[in-house]
Amino acid sequence: MRPELWFFARRRPSGDAPPDQACDPASDPGHAAESAPATDTGPPQDQGAGRHWLLLAGVTLIYAGIAVAAYLPTLPLDDSHMQLCTCGDAGEQVWFLGWVPFALSHGHSLFHTNWILYPADVNLADNTAMTLLGILAAPVTVLAGPIAAYNLVLRAGFALSALAMFVVVRRLVRWWPAAFAAGLLYGFSPFMVGQGLKHEFLVFAPIPPLVFGILIDVFGRRRMPAWGAGVALGLLGGAQFLIAAETFAMTVLFAVLGSGLALCYRHGRARAGHAVKTAAWALGTCAIIVAYPLYAIVAGPEHIAGPPHPLKQLYSWHGDLLGALLPSQLIRFAPASLVHAGASLVHANPTENGTYLGAPLVLIAACLAIAYRRRPVAAISGLLAVVSYALSLGTQVSIRDHATRLPGPFAALSHIPFLQDIEPARLSLFTALFVAMVLGVGLDALARPRRHVIAAPPPAGAAARWGRPALAAVLGVAALFPLVPRWPYPPSPAVTPSFFTTPAVERLPPGTVIVTLPFPARDKNEALVWQAQASMRFRLVGGSPFFVPGPGRTSVRSGSLKLRPHGIDRVFEAALDPAPATAGTPRLQKWLVAAIRDDLRRYHIGAIIIGPAVEVGPWITSGGMPRPARLAAIPGLGLAVRYVTAATGQPPQSVGGVLAWFHL
Repeated sequence: MRPELWFFARRRPSGDAPPDQACDPASDPGHAAESAPATDTGPPQDQGAGRHWLLLAGVTLIYAGIAVAAYLPTLPLDDSHMQLCTCGDAGEQVWFLGWVPFALSHGHSLFHTNWILYPADVNLADNTAMTLLGILAAPVTVLAGPIAAYNLVLRAGFALSALAMFVVVRRLVRWWPAAFAAGLLYGFSPFMVGQGLKHEFLVFAPIPPLVFGILIDVFGRRRMPAWGAGVALGLLGGAQFLIAAETFAMTVLFAVLGSGLALCYRHGRARAGHAVKTAAWALGTCAIIVAYPLYAIVAGPEHIAGPPHPLKQLYSWHGDLLGALLPSQLIRFAPASLVHAGASLVHANPTENGTYLGAPLVLIAACLAIAYRRRPVAAISGLLAVVSYALSLGTQVSIRDHATRLPGPFAALSHIPFLQDIEPARLSLFTALFVAMVLGVGLDALARPRRHVIAAPPPAGAAARWGRPALAAVLGVAALFPLVPRWPYPPSPAVTPSFFTTPAVERLPPGTVIVTLPFPARDKNEALVWQAQASMRFRLVGGSPFFVPGPGRTSVRSGSLKLRPHGIDRVFEAALDPAPATAGTPRLQKWLVAAIRDDLRRYHIGAIIIGPAVEVGPWITSGGMPRPARLAAIPGLGLAVRYVTAATGQPPQSVGGVLAWFHL
């Protein structure tokens, strides 16, 4: 039988009948017109265990090689360089990876801490702490450092996401190149390429394909018992929640929609009881895993009430009706006019602009879905691809970045708790997932001879044997070639002073409260990376603009609160001001010196450290590509040193690439 038809094939009867014979659609009146070829007597020869594992190993190496090449010359275990900069969202994620092993080894909470934003607290569960990735990467973090862990997990996210899609589609098809193409499309889609700039928790996405692979089994052959499938789904769901709750919400949404579409088929309805039992096991297992993290989000210390982002702001990050045809600046082979139009979509942000599919892929996938609509996997995946793309348009449809009066389909979800917190543009991940399934199943069906060709003459048989695979291969290349990304990513400079990575940091007693220049706020948060690389030896005043509770426990950005030391902040902001200095040496203001002394007492500051500054903007060059950060001089460094020296009564010490005042 054609392997993709096992989605709703009859359950294998007792006895020794081979799987293909037991589930052959020819035994089903609904498929009586499709009889298996005379030569199709069992599983293909390449299904032997040895060749199966050899194929899997080869595919894994190819996916991993592509992921590594994307970031060259930065290597997977590089402990000093990242892409673009060691700041912003990427800097936060390095900190999260460093926090997990430190918290586990020192008895701290994984979801709440005051080691940043001191003396206030921050609820990490409200801030995409990607806790599971921190646990998985803990050995690398401890042995090689958090930046090395970040680099390794980021590349593993690409490779494992592609491999997960390959494994799922491979169970549906016989022609392995079709599964390989599906893995390439999902694991290296424009969505993944964009998020690969700085969002590790979104790039690490092997779980959604595995979830849908199990659902296919639930409504298909039922190779797994209800409890086994349910426990597997629950474990995957819990794991996804601990990586990215937003992706978890989207996975649940499409799992429910896909199950509903499966029930439209007679064979799907026959397995409804099995599906209900599976769902019960899945809910129970997932609830056990997410119970405490969910408590931390809704009722834990420093939790916030309502959506973290203002919904109006969140929904402004949406796709475009023509986004599938308009490439971003991260696509290598595309007409300049189309790139210019596509680069302006989604706030001209290449990280979030991942809706592109390319005209060839859209046309080929649509034709395959229509041609093989009798196959439930192709039909349901095609419908879900359309639904996910429609939802990614947000609450108001835009065409070439111009808003229309048409309400967007996402408006139907904008009042549902949890689902309303989804950024519409990020639904593109699931568009790529379902289009990849259509492509894999469709190319496989196209590559194999038609069922009615039973005994063709030798010339015709040879043409049928090689002509159709060649056509499928050509279509696969035509679909994927326009998606080739403009890699490698620009690498960041190595900006972590050696003070934080050598025994020099031991001059700070464990738990010392320090304040740094640049002050860690907004995108200038490289101090979080310094803290992570120093194995969390000190507490940090300030931090990235984390979500923290404001009036009525509603979410505000930490930078908007009075959490910053007034006097030190005034001096440090003036030091970073690029405005030209006045002639001569300005006199120190006594009230500002007194304010710094008051900050030292109020915040229990034990050390002040001035490190190198990093220039991080503008991100986009004139050519439309993101550019890496660069080292920049601190314009008012001398003035800042004078103020801190006057307030502390001691000159700075130059050690390990920083200026420091110790034992304050």
